[in-house]
Amino acid sequence: NSEIPTEEWVQERQHYVGGSQIAAILGESSYSTPLQVWMKKKGIVQHQPSTPITEFGHVFEPVMSEYFEDITGLKTRRVNKPFVHDEHDFLRANIDRMVLNGDGVEGTGVLELKTTNSHRLKALDYQYPDEWEYQVQWYLGLTGYSYAYLFIYERDNCEFYEPIYVERTEELIEDMQRLLIDWWQTHMIGG
Repeated sequence: NSEIPTEEWVQERQHYVGGSQIAAILGESSYSTPLQVWMKKKGIVQHQPSTPITEFGHVFEPVMSEYFEDITGLKTRRVNKPFVHDEHDFLRANIDRMVLNGDGVEGTGVLELKTTNSHRLKALDYQYPDEWEYQVQWYLGLTGYSYAYLFIYERDNCEFYEPIYVERTEELIEDMQRLLIDWWQTHMIGG
């Protein structure tokens, strides 16, 4: 079962907003702008094919989730369908893994897996990027879960970071959902 996104998956993403696009739509991404997201979703600009680095991230996900389980004692499960907002089906979350109830955590959570390089983290003083916070909170908002783990792997040093526990931030989630609904209705529907 391949972790690499299919062309059908890429086409389907034109019809909704997912977690990896949140920071860009909010104008908080170092990789993309709201206009670039809109142009891709409208089909004005073609989706860029995956690169060896993005493919590595997808292929390495099972290894990362297995290692996360080994070091935390928690169990994870892959979810093969998106979580969809109750009222707005264009708001969706495709999470990497679900964290199951276990020692030290109560209820189900989200596991977000990230591969990066030491240069990016060093430039951020070894803090994870805001884009990842928005993405994780987006996932918590749409899943209804109260916590997530962010698990980072540094490709150039072959180093796993300690899993980072992230609590749900209701105010941020509400703000993001309100802004994204407005963005979709104004730009995707309203043109």
